Amino acid sequence: MPRQRFRLSQALVEEHLGEESDQTSWAYLVLRLGWLNRVGRDGRGDSIFAFYHATFQEYFAALAVEDWDYFLPRNHVDSPVAGRRYRIFEQQWKQVILCWLGRKDIQAQKKEDLIRALVEFEDGVRDFYEYKTYLLAAAEINQFKACSLATDIVRQVVKWGFGYLNTEKQEWQTFLEPIEEAAREVIPQTIRPLAMSALIELIENCPEKDSRMQAAESLGIIGQVNPDAIAVLVEIIQHH
Repeated sequence: MPRQRFRLSQALVEEHLGEESDQTSWAYLVLRLGWLNRVGRDGRGDSIFAFYHATFQEYFAALAVEDWDYFLPRNHVDSPVAGRRYRIFEQQWKQVILCWLGRKDIQAQKKEDLIRALVEFEDGVRDFYEYKTYLLAAAEINQFKACSLATDIVRQVVKWGFGYLNTEKQEWQTFLEPIEEAAREVIPQTIRPLAMSALIELIENCPEKDSRMQAAESLGIIGQVNPDAIAVLVEIIQHH
């Protein structure tokens, strides 16, 4: 299903992009290029606009966000903040957050703070939303590869996706199927070199055949041109 296009009021466009009549404004430029189109009028006769493609709207939406508090209330503790939207849980904002993290004019510390808030999110509802925010962080760090938490985040996602060795019980432990599926879906979206390293390490140390083969399948998807990944896959094929 294609991403829905935001409907933008004339007032909102003028506030963030300037007036259409101003030839030096963003509004003038994007309207002339066809990136932004007039799709109707409201009850007062003012124009209603929509971007031609979702990518444009997400980029410009990200430019209008000054602080990550807009996506996730900064004062969240372990329950919803009254009267505040949690845009991190709204699918249409995922690409906007990606664009925001990719902005050159946003301080690295602010990006770091958002990622940390996502991975440390608490919901008080048996961790249901905590998995969602953590996996969102795993996808979003692909636009902020300098994140100090990146390696730990990717390793955790691979662990959720394929399991880990419980040293106390000396047996391979896996997670609930919905968690596994969600984690595996995110792996191609995160920082691929880190994901490949984590998958290779898991494959080389996993005693459980099914998990090893599933991890190899994921590695094959993201590591098709990586020599180390290819070597591991060839070895698996030879000894399968």
